[in-house]
Amino acid sequence: MRLPLIKNFNKAPIPHAHIRTICFMLANQIVFVDVLKGTRAAIYGSRASNGIIAIYTPGTLRIPPEPQAVPNVDGFKIAGFSKVREFYSPDYGMPNDVHQKPDYRTTLHWEPFVAMDGQRGKSVSFYTGDNLGLYVIEVEGLATDGRPVSGFHTIRVTDDASKL
Repeated sequence: MRLPLIKNFNKAPIPHAHIRTICFMLANQIVFVDVLKGTRAAIYGSRASNGIIAIYTPGTLRIPPEPQAVPNVDGFKIAGFSKVREFYSPDYGMPNDVHQKPDYRTTLHWEPFVAMDGQRGKSVSFYTGDNLGLYVIEVEGLATDGRPVSGFHTIRVTDDASKL
């Protein structure tokens, strides 16, 4: 996969090894960003055949040196981001031959955006899997003032219909 050319118009093209520099730029360090494709990118030659991301800064962009490895500290690379897609959740309320198969999913429900609308509580429903036992419900989010909040709750799934 070829990446688009990334160019800082106050300096030379930015090598892809230094993309982390862009990731840590503050908003006040960028005047604007322009994405050029096709004929608009042609003036930059064959290196811009996949397009160009032009980042305009108010001054010279300083690219720090590559960090040195630190002994006894594990490093990691962030793979990037994924295209958002809908989390699959079977609807057992609708008849379907596929529902005859056992459901051994470990993540039963994922809903990245639940608006509380000023309510004290919010109801979210989902089907459990076919594994009996204890399930942990983990909720994470942000308060209106930006503070992170989280909580855990457990439910027990049994095959005893009288406990429903």
